[in-house]
Amino acid sequence: VVSAPENLGKGGPMYVAWSPDGSKLAFGGGFEPPYIMTTIDIASGAVARTEFPSGYPGEIKWSPDGATLAVSTYDTERTHHETWVVEPDTGAGTHLMDGCIIVWSPDSRFLAVHGEDVHGIAIIDVISGARMQLTDSQADAPLSWTE
Repeated sequence: VVSAPENLGKGGPMYVAWSPDGSKLAFGGGFEPPYIMTTIDIASGAVARTEFPSGYPGEIKWSPDGATLAVSTYDTERTHHETWVVEPDTGAGTHLMDGCIIVWSPDSRFLAVHGEDVHGIAIIDVISGARMQLTDSQADAPLSWTE
């Protein structure tokens, strides 16, 4: 049984995602600050926590290789979203852009993100941070990535 003491009284974990190999579990907390995501290594019991400054984890997606997490945070009104990449063993997070609806490339190198401030779909190289605007329509959102 996984407990999340930072979520007591706040509605419990909201989003749960297993790593591709089933060895780790990531889950987000409630609607009130602090906005925390917890990652647990099931075999060792090691726990890492990531705190997000402006919203709760609304989407948590493991990269296909299981090495990285992509997280889209949502403010409580669901009007502002931010996309982060997180190192699951340490909880260290890097802000990529404002946006939600996140889709990993099959090689775990790129993220497709539905932009918020800049509408359309952006492709982000998670290693270099380079960003390319693929489309510019507010209605465009990534669905899946094919090889």
